[in-house]
Amino acid sequence: MPPFSFAAHLDAAAGHWSTQAQIPRGPKIAKLLELIEGPADVDNSDDKFLVFSASAHLLDLVAGALAATYPPGFFVRAREGESALSRFRDEPECCGLLLESGTFAAGLTLTNASTCYVLEPQLDPAAQTQLESRIYRPGQTRDVRIVHLYMSGTIEERIVQRHPDFVFE
Repeated sequence: MPPFSFAAHLDAAAGHWSTQAQIPRGPKIAKLLELIEGPADVDNSDDKFLVFSASAHLLDLVAGALAATYPPGFFVRAREGESALSRFRDEPECCGLLLESGTFAAGLTLTNASTCYVLEPQLDPAAQTQLESRIYRPGQTRDVRIVHLYMSGTIEERIVQRHPDFVFE
């Protein structure tokens, strides 16, 4: 039985499975893809984005969904090293960078990105600020958009409720 096949049968009825690419797509990944695509009447072809998650497994799922949706080279994983960071900075067709929040949140200046997607709340508001500060730094010439993707009715919602320092619009 191929990996995820049992889960595929369970999730297919709920629409959480892409049968073409065999990539699980829960509501959070579906919303992320929708946001990356953007509105049809807006040209976002030169926009670059960051996706932060504390979970390497969740980033693997995001990478699979992006790979099934976009051409090769559309995104890189920061864990691939300095060459991936260079491709993200230098190659116009490389629009996305996926980063683990605990490993790659400090010290990077990524002002060529204009959007930062954070896939779960950080337990420490200072860590949250550290993630957002990767693109919102001196030298940034574009408007910056920070998007938090938190699921209601889950522990994520409770974390956000208990941290008054989190500000959402």
